Amino acid sequence: MFIWLLPHQILLDAEGLIDHVDPVQYGLRLLVPPGSLLLETDALRPHLGPLEQETLSYRWMHPDPRMDRLQVETAAVVARAVEMKADAPAVFDRVRAMAAAVAGAAAPAPVSPGMSKSRKRPPRLTEAWFC
Repeated sequence: MFIWLLPHQILLDAEGLIDHVDPVQYGLRLLVPPGSLLLETDALRPHLGPLEQETLSYRWMHPDPRMDRLQVETAAVVARAVEMKADAPAVFDRVRAMAAAVAGAAAPAPVSPGMSKSRKRPPRLTEAWFC
């Protein structure tokens, strides 16, 4: 399936890692800087745009425009969730439902209702927007 997020979410859920992945990671876009070996691949070349000086990376478009829309929407959902200090599993459930909808699949059962509110959570950095 074209949605890479779904297999990764299954792994995070199955391995109990939902609380260990900062939700900001769900909305990050791959950066392709000058000198990247990706620039030499035939697969990327047709989707590559110009070098953006402000990000020092090449803009690229996914071959399926739904993926680009999903990334923008996911980043917005995550940004709002960070502002509201939302619980990581609730963000996970929302992003997973969005990815399923784009894939034309039924939304998976949410995991957040089954997670204890008093569970021990790993420490977080004070700034969520890191790479």
